[in-house]
Amino acid sequence: MCRQSLPATQTRLTPTHRARCDDWTSVARAAGFVRVVEVTTLDIYVGNLPYTASESEIEQLFAEHGEVRRCSLPIDRDSGRPRGFGFVEMADEDARKAIAALDGTDFGGRDLRVNEARPRGGGGDGGGGYDRR
Repeated sequence: MCRQSLPATQTRLTPTHRARCDDWTSVARAAGFVRVVEVTTLDIYVGNLPYTASESEIEQLFAEHGEVRRCSLPIDRDSGRPRGFGFVEMADEDARKAIAALDGTDFGGRDLRVNEARPRGGGGDGGGGYDRR
């Protein structure tokens, strides 16, 4: 946190002032130079994807309903092919519109399953079925 403040007569941050501050963005915010807008995002689960689908195709599909912040299609470690599902991150309002519009629609000959992604579970107990007693 920067412990210095801008002089009342100074209208913009100078490189010298930035160098003296640990966190010059806090000063910029306080001076009104930076507007902080918090946008909540939502992760969307996209299931029943064709194995030929690419991240760019999915991103384009969802971009029709708002700004896509992130798109990922997990790859199977053994085969190197997509696993048939993916995740898209969008602003909350845009994500809800996309879910409503795209769930059940045909994409590459398959009906998409589109819904809000659930948080990942804690996983199993790590055991492999071998009793070590």
